[in-house]
Amino acid sequence: MSEHRATGAPAETGRAQTPAEAESPPAAPRRRRRALAAHGPYLVRRDGVRSMMADVMIALLPALLFSGFYFFGYRSFLVTAVSVASCVGFEVLYRLLLKQRQTIGDLSAAVTGVLLAMILPVTVPYWVVVIGAFFAIMVVKLLYGGLGKNFMNPALAGRV
Repeated sequence: MSEHRATGAPAETGRAQTPAEAESPPAAPRRRRRALAAHGPYLVRRDGVRSMMADVMIALLPALLFSGFYFFGYRSFLVTAVSVASCVGFEVLYRLLLKQRQTIGDLSAAVTGVLLAMILPVTVPYWVVVIGAFFAIMVVKLLYGGLGKNFMNPALAGRV
């Protein structure tokens, strides 16, 4: 007679056992998977932050090139350059003032700069881009603990 897998009790199947079922050992009980409550990211990759941010930059490159050459002209490249330089500069300045390890090598500030430039209008004055970069990096990203600990997307906050 076969046993029920979960309880080990005899199964009420109403059929006879085959010789293969009679000779095979009983199946091991299945272990239940427990849900883990942990902080993200949940996707485990061997790549580091730098590699993932480089992938984001590569993904943004076609849109940036298309907007610059086709829609808005060279000014979109200038706004992007000012935004990226400001974001990276503010991150370096913050880390120097607080005597912390430099993290500009992870490219997260550069990604924030590109995203900020892409959501701003191309006719925006450069000083507005610099103020937006300051707010995005200094206030939203770094004052809340750095990469991954911000309460909202820094580039979107810089737009405000």
